Amino acid sequence: MNVTTHSYLDWIKHLPINDDDLATCTCLCCGATGLDYQYFGFEDSEFGWKIVWCKTCNVGIQISRTIIPDKTDALIDQTERDRFLEQHKRLVLIS
Repeated sequence: MNVTTHSYLDWIKHLPINDDDLATCTCLCCGATGLDYQYFGFEDSEFGWKIVWCKTCNVGIQISRTIIPDKTDALIDQTERDRFLEQHKRLVLIS
């Protein structure tokens, strides 16, 4: 798998606008269907960032300055963020 074949902009153009459609979106790197995502944020702020990645090859991107949708399970607490990143330490994020 050649991670550098596709740029950050390629990923942004490829991803659906609606998070619900990520489950049927294909990975640009390996072609597998089904991307996952997680929002990260700050207390009392509607802004944060989102990581989108392929559940098969663990390649994805981090999208900064994202509005966190209402009723979304965003990781706010630093301990939660650290736990998530530890559990997903195999992620390769395109920048």
